[in-house]
Amino acid sequence: MILPNAVIITAAGYSRRFNNSENFTGKKEFVKLEDGETVLSSSVKSFLSIENVKAILITYAKDYKKQTEDAVRFLKDTSNIPFFFIEGDISRQGSVFKALSFLFNNLKDCISLVSIHDGCRPFVTEALVRKVLTEAQSQGAAVPAIKVTDTLVKLDENMAVKDFVDRNYYYTIQTPQCFKFPDIYHAHLKAYEEKNMSFTDDSSVYRMYGKNFSLVEGEKSNIKITYTEDLRKIYV
Repeated sequence: MILPNAVIITAAGYSRRFNNSENFTGKKEFVKLEDGETVLSSSVKSFLSIENVKAILITYAKDYKKQTEDAVRFLKDTSNIPFFFIEGDISRQGSVFKALSFLFNNLKDCISLVSIHDGCRPFVTEALVRKVLTEAQSQGAAVPAIKVTDTLVKLDENMAVKDFVDRNYYYTIQTPQCFKFPDIYHAHLKAYEEKNMSFTDDSSVYRMYGKNFSLVEGEKSNIKITYTEDLRKIYV
């Protein structure tokens, strides 16, 4: 049985790389997939089947609250899990900290775990969510990862090949990343207090200011939509 938990979905970015890739205008989280779901709603729905979810928090970009709500309206209106929409910050790290602060101020006595997931990873499965939550429940924190299979090179300051890197020691990190609560909040709070706002994911904040985390095997299908061509790859 999964302990009481909450979910943070990050959707407060402005999709600049996505927009620049093929002159697309709009947020990638609002793009509709072939099944009619939006990227955002598909990123959320696998969490709704998990027991003991006490809240879904979705961060949104300034001036995009209504569009964010509309992108998940069907899920919100048909679920008995409360949804909360949190205006994001200028960085992903700042947005997550605002969502964690909301949880700490309102639900800290009601939850034991929190999952943090990218709103542009629409193919996360319930099985992966459960695996990461179960590991975090046992070990304190868990992160899905995929072993690198491509050859890796290291470049020098002139972008020339300096060395080949042994790929056996490298993995790519995915979300959802799951942590005991409020441990992850306190790690983010320390980073905020020290004005150390350069982190690109939550496991790195946790490791710097908290403890280590366990790795679980991720899923190759759990891709992050970054460029418009990523959408085409899905259906090949």
